[in-house]
Amino acid sequence: MEQAFHAMLVGDKGPVTSRDDWPRPLLALLSESDGIEFDESTIQVHCLCQGFDPEYVWRMDAAPGVFQRVSERWGLTPVDDPKWRVLDGRSGLSGEPTPSWWCPQRDGQTMFYACPQSLGGHKGDRFQVALDKTRNTIFVHYWFNF
Repeated sequence: MEQAFHAMLVGDKGPVTSRDDWPRPLLALLSESDGIEFDESTIQVHCLCQGFDPEYVWRMDAAPGVFQRVSERWGLTPVDDPKWRVLDGRSGLSGEPTPSWWCPQRDGQTMFYACPQSLGGHKGDRFQVALDKTRNTIFVHYWFNF
């Protein structure tokens, strides 16, 4: 019974290799790019939880205009001291570890951002984003809070 309940709440997790299975907000971002070129071959996606509150991490290149588009689309605000559980290497919902490639660092070269839903603790799409200027990489932690 416990195993069935866990499967219902957590569901499938792990690498997401098919673009068709990428999270809805990432697909929407790519389809409404307004002329900004995303190199989809560099995007890596990992599902941390697929139950009631789907949770993903992904990384993408910070090509010219990409971060500005991400920031505008999700209404990001800078965060000085992110206390995100996922920065410690695992999901706060499922306990699933993050993949080795999802590695934003608190190193002074990485800027952290969050959307209004994350900052206010509201239901809906929540985004926590790190922009690593040294590696020219955007790291996204997304979950839908049901």
